[in-house]
Amino acid sequence: MLRLNAAPYPHDPTLVTLIDELARANSEFRRLWDTHDVDVCRNGKRRYRHPMASEIVADHRDDCLALFQWAQASVR
Repeated sequence: MLRLNAAPYPHDPTLVTLIDELARANSEFRRLWDTHDVDVCRNGKRRYRHPMASEIVADHRDDCLALFQWAQASVR
């Protein structure tokens, strides 16, 4: 979601700083960011195989909702 939402603003100083800080702090973020993958939400059906409920089929729409929760200052 970050890459998708940051794409229109490639030179925004706040985004550039955030991405740089995340990449320096977390090797997994750096690896994923470097792949340049963007996955777009699409309409369709998702199939899940649950060990107790067998197969679950869920319809989904292309409405994407990004949800963020800020960490407490002591955790940052």
